[in-house]
Amino acid sequence: MTNIVPFRTRVLLPHAAFARAQAKAAVVVAGAVHTENVRAGAFGVREDVRRTVLLLDLALQHARELSGFVSDERARLTYDRHLASIEHALQIARRRLAAL
Repeated sequence: MTNIVPFRTRVLLPHAAFARAQAKAAVVVAGAVHTENVRAGAFGVREDVRRTVLLLDLALQHARELSGFVSDERARLTYDRHLASIEHALQIARRRLAAL
């Protein structure tokens, strides 16, 4: 499949570095929203939503991989419950995408 992206090993950042990176990303996204030209037509919107769903699906797959590192059974059940709710939300998003 051409839409599969392999995960690479990730380096964990210290909390302060993570907060700075997150703040910087938020500024970049906010700037893009204000400066990006709005796409004309439903195809552009549908394509943007399709890409967003794909990225969220990849994030969910990554989170499932991380669940393998949770050794406490109670914590794993909580983690899996959160993953199930995210998966349900993604299913709703896919149905809405199909309706576009």
